[in-house]
Amino acid sequence: MKIIYSILLLIVLLSCNRNTRTFYYYPDDRNIEEIIVPENISEENNIINHNDIELDIVEIIEFVENSVIMYVTANNGLRIRSMPSLDGEIQGTHLFGKRLVFDTRTSNTETIDNITDYWYKIRFREEWLFGGYLSKEFPADAITLFGWWDNIRNPSHIFMFEPNYEFSIGFKESNFTSQGTWELNDNIITMNMVNYINREHNYEIIESIEYWEVQIIDDNNIVLIFPNNEIRELTRSDYY
Repeated sequence: MKIIYSILLLIVLLSCNRNTRTFYYYPDDRNIEEIIVPENISEENNIINHNDIELDIVEIIEFVENSVIMYVTANNGLRIRSMPSLDGEIQGTHLFGKRLVFDTRTSNTETIDNITDYWYKIRFREEWLFGGYLSKEFPADAITLFGWWDNIRNPSHIFMFEPNYEFSIGFKESNFTSQGTWELNDNIITMNMVNYINREHNYEIIESIEYWEVQIIDDNNIVLIFPNNEIRELTRSDYY
């Protein structure tokens, strides 16, 4: 009963601090408790005992005003963890050059592979990545086409070229009009397209292959030239 009362008291004391959470992780990951604690409370070696079970403490900072866009810089891809620790279950890998949006990070850094950085959580997902292999700048040695691109003349029109060679084209806050796979050879993109045509509220699916020319202006600006010689000037998008 005393333990429950103490926890409730701590929650009341910090009810005004809505952007900081402290997570207590069981080492075997069979349970997770979320408890809000005052900043002036600390434990030696960041470890406490609760019901005779050791718990790792990880404090989480949520980005409230703006999310953060970053790119994977690990050449062999970056592992996705279920929690901000190497003890977290591996849930998959994000490929080199992948564009990701993060809404949360840990307040404390960790050193991995002699790199010291925070852990970041992908927006709307319980997926954590180590920040030592993330960058706000697009990786210089990645294929420039990777990422999300705004149509300069119509900024609501967006093109997404993923490192797994899938693409999506559509309008922000709306449905995609085309999806499929792409392949780049020199300055020609082979687009294996699945187009969704709206015909009186019913979508017709049309598959096609098109060959687009791409001109690289710099890491943040490209030009697409379609078979009918229409031109789209694109700039790297900060949309999320």
